[in-house]
Amino acid sequence: IDQTKSVKHMYNTESDKVKGDQTMKKASIVLGVAALVMMAQADWWYEASADGKSDKIVSTGGWTIPCTRDTKTGAITTGKSTAGSETDVDLRNVTGLPDGAKITTLGYQTFRSKVAITSVLLPDTITTFANEVFTGCSSLTNVWPFLPPSVTTLGRMVFNACLKLTGDLEIPNVASAGDYAFGGDNASYGTAIKSAKLGSGLQTIPGGLFGGCSSMTSVVFGAGSQVTSIGAKAFINCSSLTEISPFLPSGVTSIGNQAFNGCTSLALPLFLPSIVTLGDTKRINLAESDQTGAGITDMGHLREGLNTFFAFA
Repeated sequence: IDQTKSVKHMYNTESDKVKGDQTMKKASIVLGVAALVMMAQADWWYEASADGKSDKIVSTGGWTIPCTRDTKTGAITTGKSTAGSETDVDLRNVTGLPDGAKITTLGYQTFRSKVAITSVLLPDTITTFANEVFTGCSSLTNVWPFLPPSVTTLGRMVFNACLKLTGDLEIPNVASAGDYAFGGDNASYGTAIKSAKLGSGLQTIPGGLFGGCSSMTSVVFGAGSQVTSIGAKAFINCSSLTEISPFLPSGVTSIGNQAFNGCTSLALPLFLPSIVTLGDTKRINLAESDQTGAGITDMGHLREGLNTFFAFA
């Protein structure tokens, strides 16, 4: 009887063990399935490395965006991406970021020539767009927000040749911008943005900033604008531009060559009390009442034909 009880006890113990193992396996399967479901629901997620040097953002459609992460500050910089099937890029809802980590810089050529992209959703942690981030994204129509108020630095040719990119641009806190950030020499390299509001911190309108943006109708300089120079070809071939307010900020001392060439819809009274350097702007369609200060010392190769546009004190 004792032996029978003993054997029965052993059997029950082994049976319990088997049942326990089966329960654990089922639990593992359930957890695994749950993880896959969560992954499927998270269209964009972050895969971190121990040292932050080989991180990446990936998507369910196969996008891979290599990243570097400062393990002390958590600042993330993106690298050149490999395209997936999604046409909408969502960096605002990336899951799985390490504690304290945030995307602060869209790095050099991150999305260059990814012609299938139609829209981009950006986090409000980005401060810097490096050179050529979206150059040649010819199907890109929408960036939201456009741009994040956290952005302070724009590199060269950031949106160059994004021919379908439209919307009302606001860059209230950008203090530095590179040449051709939103444009090129003509409409083949410009964007389709409708208007631009510039912050007071921008001191230089770089060369070709809005060149070829033939759909843009207005540009507003922020109150207290610190702009002192307008670069060459800054607004070249902005053929729909009718409003620049103010025209121009009182601190402007230099206008580069062909800055307003091809602005055939622009017909505004112009007062330039501080101008020292004036480049070749003779194709601008200005009102006859235009006037300028007497301080001009370098007119480049402008004087011929300009008296019909400017009355010199």
